[in-house]
Amino acid sequence: MKIDLNSAGWHLTGVWPWAPVLGKSLETGGELRGLTPRIKAAVPGSVYRDLQEAGLIEDPYVRMNSLNCEWVESKWWNYDTQFPAPPVRAGERVFLCFDGLDYRVRIYLNQTLLCIHEGMFLPLELEITDQRPLRGVSPRDGAGPDLSGAHTEGPLRL
Repeated sequence: MKIDLNSAGWHLTGVWPWAPVLGKSLETGGELRGLTPRIKAAVPGSVYRDLQEAGLIEDPYVRMNSLNCEWVESKWWNYDTQFPAPPVRAGERVFLCFDGLDYRVRIYLNQTLLCIHEGMFLPLELEITDQRPLRGVSPRDGAGPDLSGAHTEGPLRL
């Protein structure tokens, strides 16, 4: 059985670098929150496209708009989604498969780190048979944000 997560209702949030890893502020002990609102995201897609669709930036490829988008590179970006747990019969194995991740990614399932993956647009397969209950997935690229489970140092493309 294959569940296509491309249309699973992905969301994107930008955070300060290391915020997802730290979890709480060292100064106040309070929860570290996102810098951007949680917006709808397209997977496959890009941070820039999602920010543009949400009206947070103008098209960075038109005129000098890229100068107004330089802040995007210095944030970590979290993609998150939830999906129905697949029915699993005795002896079956379950894999979470990504066709290509760019560039550095931490994958979380139910807020548990599954792996840290590095490589340009490389596919990734993770066995999640023993991960119960299967509630959702979130990839985060690089060393950054956490949103149900993943973060990026810069734009993440799935």
